[in-house]
Amino acid sequence: ATWNLRGPSLATPPAASGGDEGNGAPRAINGAFVRPGNYQVTLSVGDKVIGRSSFTVHADRRQDATPAVRQSWHVALDSIAALYRATASLAQRARSAGGTMRPRADTIAELQTRIGALHQLLEPQVGAPSADMRAQLESFSKLYARLERAVAGK
Repeated sequence: ATWNLRGPSLATPPAASGGDEGNGAPRAINGAFVRPGNYQVTLSVGDKVIGRSSFTVHADRRQDATPAVRQSWHVALDSIAALYRATASLAQRARSAGGTMRPRADTIAELQTRIGALHQLLEPQVGAPSADMRAQLESFSKLYARLERAVAGK
């Protein structure tokens, strides 16, 4: 068994309006690399545990980011991923409601796509998010809250 040292991937984003600019269909968004630390793994087949092991993940020595900067990066990626997943769930609820919620579902899908793009922009650079990235996340969070209230009928 192998592990790419990444957390869970984010679901495939909805197709962006205006068509796909790349070749092929949209793909799931890679999860962020895990934090340095101690991990345990258990291999099971059915109900039977075949083996257990522990290991340590170290910070990449090729990167000059301080532990505080890496922590800021992880916190930002976790926040973006949580908002992405919440937005995907909200989109599903809006689609299920049908009728007058259809335009809201389209807006929510666009928001989800933009949040996913923000994650993909921050994930490869180990460092604190820029002021622009923080402003986008704040704006997306506020829009999500408004859309959630609309879907809930409040």
